[in-house]
Amino acid sequence: MIESNAACFTLTRTFDAPCDVVFRVFTQPEYVAEWWGCEGSTTIVHTLDVRTGGTYHIDLRLPDGSVYVNRGTYSDVLPGKRIVSSDGIATHTITFEERYGKTTVTLLAAYSTQAAFERAMELGVQIGTASSWDIIERMVQNVDR
Repeated sequence: MIESNAACFTLTRTFDAPCDVVFRVFTQPEYVAEWWGCEGSTTIVHTLDVRTGGTYHIDLRLPDGSVYVNRGTYSDVLPGKRIVSSDGIATHTITFEERYGKTTVTLLAAYSTQAAFERAMELGVQIGTASSWDIIERMVQNVDR
């Protein structure tokens, strides 16, 4: 489910996998490289230090050859529960909640300005994120438990 208002959007999805599996897929470079981005793109994970005070650097190369550089910091990481990161344009809060062996993940993306939010929507960030989560949904079925 996707909701948006003002300068933020929320995406919620329930994955048919326990929280430890889903959290690994969101935080380990070998998994992130498979789902981050959009169809036809290549993802290069340079740094993914998912801990409070850690950083990330992920490049997304699109089919036309253009590269989107994604860099940010993690301000709050509680393994299996929450990840809060910022890239200077938006703060992303991801929460994980397990119930009956399934994990509900909620992303709140709060943009620093209305203009930044509108630009992200023009670029298809909301739709791209939902599409990436479709990949995660398939991936979690094949992760060692």
